[in-house]
Amino acid sequence: LIASRRPLQSLGRLALAGTFSFAAALPFVIELIAGINAGAGGRGLFLTDADFAPAWAVLRHFGLFLIPLGVLALAVLGRRSWYVVPTAGLGIVGGLALGSSAAALALAATALFATVTVTSRIRGDRLAWALAALGSVAIAACERFTLIDRMNTMFKIYNGVWVVLALALAVVVLRSRNGQRRLVLATWLPLQIVGAINLPLGVAQAWLQPRITSPRPSLDGQAYLEARDPQTWFLVRALQGAARPGDVVAESAGPGYSKHTRIAMHTGLPTVVGWEWHLTQRGQSIEEIQARFEDLETLYGGGDRQAQRAVLDRYGVRWVVLADLENSRYGLQSDDLLSHVSGTIEVANRDG
Repeated sequence: LIASRRPLQSLGRLALAGTFSFAAALPFVIELIAGINAGAGGRGLFLTDADFAPAWAVLRHFGLFLIPLGVLALAVLGRRSWYVVPTAGLGIVGGLALGSSAAALALAATALFATVTVTSRIRGDRLAWALAALGSVAIAACERFTLIDRMNTMFKIYNGVWVVLALALAVVVLRSRNGQRRLVLATWLPLQIVGAINLPLGVAQAWLQPRITSPRPSLDGQAYLEARDPQTWFLVRALQGAARPGDVVAESAGPGYSKHTRIAMHTGLPTVVGWEWHLTQRGQSIEEIQARFEDLETLYGGGDRQAQRAVLDRYGVRWVVLADLENSRYGLQSDDLLSHVSGTIEVANRDG
């Protein structure tokens, strides 16, 4: 709208395009609303009251774009740079009042880019600076609002902000002339070189200090399992050869970011229940999650063959995993867990 010569006509077109886009995305919108209504720990969209990002983190993530855009914006304004002082000052005060230096920096950048947008006379320039302002205000919004949890709010919004700011910088570089282009390139290229050097350094660090030792060279992301966790390696390879797509696996379930649910992770097969935190994030009922944990306790607890059979039938379980992790998780004393349950047969066995 800012870049348009006929704002009202553009607003009508934008409304029409937005209507069609919303209709096309409606299934995803419904799922998003369900997730927001559930949220992690019962929270959906809420105001952030802690865990604010520092200003240096914003520069670290977006400095490659924000710094050259900021330098060029001040060059474009020239003697009119004082126009931005009142609004940028308000942004800084507002961000610091929230306790977030990142919000203060982002709001100040928003004020700068918005000022250039308003004062520019060329549509293409207004569009580029409006995109820069949009990216900056999105960064500030992450400091005030949280959708379900902080981590997912930050990295999901930041992914979009990178694209918006990169597009804004590309447009202003292509549209700038002579001294302004040299200025923005002189600011941007050193930052780009530093960013380019970081990639091979990161690859080298991963090679020299791997998180998990793995056979080399290899493109097999599961190659490390054979030496590190032979039982899981055997189970994964067996299921990859025998299971059909969509077969449900019953296995140990427990806290997130642990070994639990490892078969589903390595095979892609569905399992009875995953990590509670992530399921709650995605709008699943807490009562249903707990019921599934309890059903696994029944299945692995033994003692009632009819109850075990009912659990297998309820979830359509085709494969039941029984290894050291299940023995430890459910306190099992015997490997003969389901021999007395009708319709079950031992398919694969490995000692150790």
